[in-house]
Formats: sequence, structure tokens, C-alpha cells
Amino acid sequence: MLAKFAKKSLRIYIVVTNIFTILLPVCLTGFIINNIINGYLENEITKKNHIIASTISNQLNQLLIAPSNILKHVIAEAEHDENYDFNAQISLLLKQYDLFDNVELISIDGKVISTYPRDRSLIGKDVSKEEYFKEVKAMKTYWSLPYISKKTGQLTVNTAVSGYKYLITAYLNLKNFSNTSYNIIEAYGKDIDVVVLDENGTYVSNSSLKQLFKREIDPNFQKIKTLVSSKNPIDIVYSNNEKKIVSTSLIPVTGWYVLVYQSYDSAFEAKSKANMIFIISAIVSIVLFFIVSLLRANSMSRLFEKFDIQTQAIASGNSSEKIKIDSFSEFSNLEEKFNLMIEKLQSREEKLKWIAYNDTLTGLKNRSFLLNHLEVLLDKNNGNKSVGIIYFDLDNFKTINDTYGHSYGDMLLSEVSKRLIAINNDSYIIARIGGDEFVVINSCMVDIWEMADFSNRILKALEEPFVFEDNQLFIGASIGISAYPKDAQTVEELLKCADMAMYFAKENGKNKWQIFDSKMKEIVERNLNVERYLRKAIDRNEFSLSYQPQFHTITNKMRGFEVLLRWDNDELGGNVEPVEFIRVAENSGFINEIGEWVIRSACKKLEYLWNNYFDDFIISVNISPIQLMQHNFIDLIESIISQYSILPEMLEFEITESVFIESYDQARINLEKIKKMGIKISLDDFGTGYSSLSYLNNLPIDSLKIDRTFVSDVSKGIFKETMLESIIILAHKLGLDVIAEGVETRDQLFSVRKFNCDFAQGFHFSEPISESDLDDYLKHKGYKSFRNSNSNYKDYGAYHY
Repeated sequence: MLAKFAKKSLRIYIVVTNIFTILLPVCLTGFIINNIINGYLENEITKKNHIIASTISNQLNQLLIAPSNILKHVIAEAEHDENYDFNAQISLLLKQYDLFDNVELISIDGKVISTYPRDRSLIGKDVSKEEYFKEVKAMKTYWSLPYISKKTGQLTVNTAVSGYKYLITAYLNLKNFSNTSYNIIEAYGKDIDVVVLDENGTYVSNSSLKQLFKREIDPNFQKIKTLVSSKNPIDIVYSNNEKKIVSTSLIPVTGWYVLVYQSYDSAFEAKSKANMIFIISAIVSIVLFFIVSLLRANSMSRLFEKFDIQTQAIASGNSSEKIKIDSFSEFSNLEEKFNLMIEKLQSREEKLKWIAYNDTLTGLKNRSFLLNHLEVLLDKNNGNKSVGIIYFDLDNFKTINDTYGHSYGDMLLSEVSKRLIAINNDSYIIARIGGDEFVVINSCMVDIWEMADFSNRILKALEEPFVFEDNQLFIGASIGISAYPKDAQTVEELLKCADMAMYFAKENGKNKWQIFDSKMKEIVERNLNVERYLRKAIDRNEFSLSYQPQFHTITNKMRGFEVLLRWDNDELGGNVEPVEFIRVAENSGFINEIGEWVIRSACKKLEYLWNNYFDDFIISVNISPIQLMQHNFIDLIESIISQYSILPEMLEFEITESVFIESYDQARINLEKIKKMGIKISLDDFGTGYSSLSYLNNLPIDSLKIDRTFVSDVSKGIFKETMLESIIILAHKLGLDVIAEGVETRDQLFSVRKFNCDFAQGFHFSEPISESDLDDYLKHKGYKSFRNSNSNYKDYGAYHY
């Protein structure tokens, strides 16, 4: 009997111990699964909601920037074109962009000049005391708080931009903006809601029209403001008595807030279902193990050990590993649901990874991929294999972007990328690293000329015009080439070397390739030093002007001087050649500030010469193409001339044909304005370019300067003499004076005089004269200073002119 009971007790013991043996791994597995699910869900929900909030804020920011940019374009056109048809242009813009309910053009003193749609009752109205008028003059762009328009009944916001003559205010209908919440619900389902608040927390977009049109404030607004400024703009709040996850993002242009609400319960619904499946499966497993515990004890133990290993692999980040349970159907269901969840998470991870390493506009690899790939490639190669780099950008892309708009720029980048993909034979990796910059990688380069050959294929691919809406766009590329390990050992240095080579390709005329050379580093470093000290040169009083006299070839009467800029800097070794620092100044944009200093100094000296010598000297100043094309150049010149007691006719601007390369029409317009002011215009370095003759008959120039190469070669044969004579005859027939540069010998003077050249300058007459020696030079030439004379300045000036 005892033996029988003992056998029964032993059986119970075996069953119970087997149950506990299996129950413990099941519970442990459930805990692991629960942690994995929680981790994945929280991570995915955080990523998804943050991406939604950031994407919406970026889209809404662009939606608000677009009308502001349109208004800036309109006001710029209106201020530069006196005949600008405001109503016609606004009407055309409204057909293209359904943005505005009403637009008003206002003078700088606050009077309404024009409206669209036309409203005569507003014309002449004084709005100078309006809040937006005061603020827009201070900040240039103004945004009001949203309000319900009495006219349209829709949510509206007022924006205004200011120029120096006019300002424009527009009333934007935010109907499409306000529908953001509906669009998101339609896209993501009712468990996600998007709310947009203004800077005071009032609803701008809400799925509840009642709250929107009652202008209610979101009850969580104070907490939202704190979240936006924190590093983790996601939290849990209660909205409408429901626990929700909220993600926040800021719309930069207006300071409005984008909130993404998601029901906490719906977000973690998958977790609850998985837990329920696990509980049911666990119960079924325990019951079955009561029956088969003696037979299945060992196999079940091994099964859960395997399950534990697989789940640990998933928890450690190996999401490609799937759960496999060859057992009861309940566990198979758990396997199916869990693996389905893993597949979805893996799919989302792949999408996020694609976004992280690919350029969404062109489909090419992006900067992140490029840097990571190069790091791995260089570590793996360890100097044993060569890696080739092509670094290039599109020539004049900014001009196309500014002329036709960013949409054209995006289309152009997309089409360029398609052509690059078409010429690639899978040996190269092509990446767009930002803007119009691209990088090509050859991970198994045999010879640097492989990269040169591919560079030629790039240039060939870009030769055909790009056609968008009947507009033909021509574009080239400046290409730099570098190689690992020859040129650099690190990714950063390798890209920097290719970038340097690209810079030299641009300097040598663009639309070509350049292989990196170690000497380039020295040149680039020198240019960087020149640029650094150049920015301090005016404040440190390092610039000076020298004066090259110009004489009439027949009478020897002095016409005036060409001013020559000189720069002395101790850190750079003393005197820096103009050909070096002028190029750096133009590339850095600092040429405008230097050019203004030169013009002011020249006008000041011109005033001094007139007040002291009463002679109508002409001072010539070289003008950079960048100076001429700056938007306020004409106003600047008028201001400088009015500051000094000089006549505009005493000033001459020297230009070269490079002025017309970027924008011939705009350059011609600015030159005509300068001409109307009375300032003389001279075409410098004539004969050195390819198209100088085409400018002579179409531009408002007074004289041309024959380049010194023609003068120095005049004694080398009849052909050179004929060339020089032909240029002078042509200029005279067009009514232009001719000035010969670089006259250094008596024979050269006789030659230009023989061909009736009007004026000449060069070392034969005088070297450039420093400012401190100018008075002595003039006295030596017989000019008497009237500085201490009792002569009546006004009477003498009237007689002289």
C-alpha cells in the first residue's frame, strides 16, 4: 500500500516538478518577450510620432515661407522697376499659388498704393499706425496671430514684408493649413490626432472645428512649451480625459507648435494582445504537460531553452532572427504573431535606414552613407588598395536656382542624378552630399586616370540641355579628383583634397576636372591666410592707393590718373600682389567693402586735387563685376558723389568684359544708370577676351583701353602694327577715346601716336605715384597749388567749366 502510494506520490512529484520546470522558462520567456515588445513599441512610437511632428512642422513651415518669399519677390521687382504692374503680377501669382485672400501694396510712409482684388476705398488709406506696419519696418517680415476673417469666415493670418520703398501686406487663408488635422487622421487613423497651436496656445488646426473656431487654448499648452525646449520633446498627457502620448515640434517661421497626440491604449494594443496570447498559450501548455509531463519533460525543457536563446538574440538587436517553436498550436500562434510583429518592425527599420542613408530627392546615397562607407572602406583596405574620389558641384547652379526658383533647382538635381546613374556601370558609388555637391567613390581604383575618364563621362552627360516647361537650361560641372592612400589617409582629408582640386578646376575656367596635387595645399592655405588678413586690412589701415598718370599723346597734357590699390601686410611678407588678393576678395565677397573704400578714397583725393589745383583731372577706378552687380551699387555711388565736392564727369569707372559673363542685361542696365549720372565708363584690357568687339556698339562706354600686350608687341612686325591701328580706327569711328596701357619706351609712344591714339599711360611717363608723393609730382610737372592763394574758388571754378 505504501509502495503504491509512494508510486502515486512519485508520479505527482514528477508531474509537479515537470510543470514547474516548464513554467519557469515560460514565465521567463514571457518577461523577455514583454520587454522586447515594450522596447520595440516605445522606440517605434517615439520615432514615428517624432518624424510625423517634424515632417508636418517642416511642411507647414515651407507652406508659410512660400507666400513670404513670393511677397519679397514682388516687392523687389516693384522697387527695381518703376513701371511694375502690381495688380497684373499679383493676379498672375494668385493663379499659380492659391494662397492669398487679399494683397496690399503700401508706400514706406504708410499710404496704401494698390490692392488686389482692387478696392478703391483702401487706396490712400494711412496704415502707418497699424501694428504690422510698425513691426515689419523693424523686422522686415511680420506674421500676425491667426484670427477668423469676417470677410471669408475662415482662419486667416496677416503677413507683411518690407523693402526700402514699399511694403506689402497679405491676408493668407489658412483653410488648407487648418485641415492638417483631418488629413493626418485620414492618413494614420483616428488613434492619431494632430493639433497646431499659435504662440499663445490657441488652436490653428484641430479636428474639432468647435474648438478651432471658438479660438480655444489647448489645456496642455504650458507643458508643451516646456517640452519644445527640452531634448526629448515627447511626454504623456491627459487630453479629453484620455491618457495620450504627445510629440511636439516648432514651426520656425511663426513660432507655432505642432502637437501629435496618440492614444496610449491604442499605441500599446499590440502589447496587450501579445500578453493575452502568451497567457492563453501558457495555460494550455500547463494543462497538456499534466498529461504528457513524464514523456515531454526533457523535450519541453530543451524547447524553452532554444526559445530563450532566440529571444535573447532578438533582444540583442538581431531582428532578422525569427522565433521557431515546433510544438503546440497555441505556441505556434504566439510564434506567428510575434514574428509578424518582428517583420513589421524590421520593415520600418529598413525604411528608416533607407531614409538615413539615401537622398530623398535624387535617390542617390547621402552624406551619412558616404562618410560611413568611406570609414569602413579605408579601415578595411588598410592602405593595400587605392580608393578614388570625385568631388564636384554644378557650375552656375545658384544662378538657375535664383532665376527660375527652387522647384526648377530640384528638378534639375533630379535629372542630373538620372544621367549620373545612366553612365554608372556599378563600379562606382554616387552620392549627393548637399545642395548641388556630389561625390563619386571607386573602391577598387587601379589608376587615377580611371577617375579622369569617369569625370569626362560626367561632363559629357551634362552637355545636353535640360528642358523644363520649354526652358532650356545648360549646366556644367567643376570636378576635383583625389586618391587614397596617395593623397590622404583619412576620410576628412581625402574629401578635402578633392574639394581643393575642384576649387582649382573652377579657378581654371569651370566645366573641367582637376587631379589633386600636394602643391594645392600650399596655395589654398595661402589663400586662406590672405582672406583672413584681408578682412582686417581696412580697420588696420593697410590699404593705400597709387596713381598712374595718363597723358595726351600729342599735347602731353595730363588727362588724370588711374588709381591702383596696394596692400602691405607684415604677416604675409609685406606687399601683396593685387592679382592675388583681388581674386580672393571676389571669391569671399569682401570685394564690395574694399571696392567701396577705393571709390571713397578716390573721390576724396579728386576733391582735394580740385580744391588745390583747379584742374579737371579725371580719376579712373577699376570696378569688379561683383561690385557692379550688387543691388545697392547705384545708390552707393550717388551717396559717395554727393558727399564730396566733385562733378561726376571727373570720375571714370574701368570695367572688363568679365562683367557681362554672368548677366549681360543686368550689367548693361547698371552701366546705363552710371552713364546717366555723368560718370565716364572705360572698357579695360580690350583685345584680351573673345567677345570684346560685340560690346563696343551696344554698351554705354566712353573709351577703351588697349591691353599692354598690343603695345609691347607693336614693334614685332607689320601684323602687330596693323592690329593696333585697326583697333584705334574702329574705336574712333564709334566715337570712343582710346587709351594705350603699358607704354614703356619712346618707340612705343611714337607708334601709338602715329596711329592717333588719344591717351597713354605707362613707365615711359611715370611709375605709379604714392599718395604722399603726388603733390611733389604735380609741382614737378608745373601744376601750381592754390591752397594758400587768395583766388576765389567759386569764380575760378565757374570760369574753368
